[in-house]
Amino acid sequence: MNKINKGLLPVLLIVFFSGFTFLIYEVSWFRMLSLVLGATVSASTIVLIAFMAGFGAGAWYWGKLTSGNQNPVKLLMLLLAVTGILGIFNYFLISNLLPELYSNLQYSGISASISNLLVYGISLLLLLVSAFFMGGVLPVASALIIRSDAAIASLMGKIYAWETLGSTLGGLATGFILLGTFGQKFTILTAVFINLILALSLFLFKNPSTPTVSEDELQPDLKPETKSRKKAAVNDNNPLNRKAALIATFAFGFTVIGLQIVWFRIFRIYMTNTSYTFSLIASMVILGLFAGSWFYEKRGSKSPVNTYSMLRLMLITAIAVLAGFLILIRLPELIMFPLAANQEAYFMRIIVIPLLSALLVIIPVTFISGYAFPLACTMYARNHHEIGSSIGKILLSNTAGSIAGPLLAAYLAIPFLGSGLSVIFFVLVLLGGDF
Repeated sequence: MNKINKGLLPVLLIVFFSGFTFLIYEVSWFRMLSLVLGATVSASTIVLIAFMAGFGAGAWYWGKLTSGNQNPVKLLMLLLAVTGILGIFNYFLISNLLPELYSNLQYSGISASISNLLVYGISLLLLLVSAFFMGGVLPVASALIIRSDAAIASLMGKIYAWETLGSTLGGLATGFILLGTFGQKFTILTAVFINLILALSLFLFKNPSTPTVSEDELQPDLKPETKSRKKAAVNDNNPLNRKAALIATFAFGFTVIGLQIVWFRIFRIYMTNTSYTFSLIASMVILGLFAGSWFYEKRGSKSPVNTYSMLRLMLITAIAVLAGFLILIRLPELIMFPLAANQEAYFMRIIVIPLLSALLVIIPVTFISGYAFPLACTMYARNHHEIGSSIGKILLSNTAGSIAGPLLAAYLAIPFLGSGLSVIFFVLVLLGGDF
C-alpha cells in the first residue's frame, strides 16, 4: 500500500497521536518516580511492569468488549478521554502525594523496606489503571478499521506501525525536548491536551462512515488466483498456529522488555543523565517495533502465515541479541575510542555515542519483534469479526512475558548473573521457545 485510503487516515492519526501521548506518560512517570524512589532501576522496572500489565489487561478487556460493541467510535472516545483525565490525576498524586506519604511513613517509625513496598504498590496501581485504558486503543481502532478477512495482514501492520511511530517520537520528544525545555507539568499537560482533543474530535464526528478498504486497494498488482491463495493463507488459522502465536508473543515480550532493563543498566555507564538513558532506550525499542511492523505491512502479506515462520523469527532474534551482546563487549573499541576526541562536546557525549550504540544493539532485536507482532495477530485471528478480541489476547500474552521479563531481569538475573550473563540468559529463552 503506497497510498492511504482517506477513510482510514482519521483513525490512523488518532492511533499515531495516542501512541505519542503514551510515551510522554511513560517517560514522565519514570522521571517522577526516580525522584521519589531514588533508585532508577526500581523506577524503570515499576514503570515498565505497570505500563505493560495495564496495557495488556486493557487490550484483552476492551478488545473482547469490542467484538460485541455496535459503536466502537464511542468506545474509542471514552478510552481517550479517561486516559487524559487520569494523566493529570496521576501527575498530582505522584508529584505531591507520594513524596509526602514516603516522609510520613518513615517519620512514623515504619521500616524502610515496608515503606518502600507500600509506595511501590501505590505507584504500580496508579500507573496500571491509566495503562488499562490506554491498552484498549489499539484493538478498538483495529476493529474500527479492519472490515474484511483479506485486510487483516496488511492493515494490522499499518495500524501497529502508526502506533509505534507515534510512540517513538513521543519518547524522544519527551526525554530530549519537552522535559528539559518546558518542565514536567507542561509535558504531562501536553499529553492530556492531545488525549482530550482526540476524544472531542470523535465526539463532534461521532457518526463517521466506517473506513473501508477494498481488496484491490490492498493488493493492486496481484492476479485473481494469487489473491485467492493469499486470502486462504491468511485464514489458515489452525490450533497449532494460534498456540504458536501466543507462545511467541510471550517469548518476545519476555525477552525484549526484560532486555530493556538490562540495556538500561549497561547504557547508564555511558550516559550521565538517566532520563536521557530511559528515553533513548524506550524510544529505540519502539522505533525498532515500528520499523518491523512497517516492513510487515509492505512484505508480510507475501510471507507464509504459519508456525514455522514464527519459529524462524525467534531463532533470528536470538542471533541478533547475541550479536548485540558482542557489540556491547567491544563498545569502547568500536564506538567510544574512535570518537574519543569529540567526547567533550555535549551533543556527541550525550546523544551521538549512545544513539549509535542503541542502533547497533537494540534496533535489530526490536525490528524482528515488531514484525512478529502483526504476524502473530494474523495467525491468531480467525476472521475480521474477531480482530479486536484476537489482538487483545495476543497483547495479553505479550504482556505476561513483558511483566515476567523485567521482574526476572531486575531482581534475579542482574543481581546474581550480572548484566552480561543476563543477556545470554535471554538468548537461551528464545532458543528454548524454538523447541
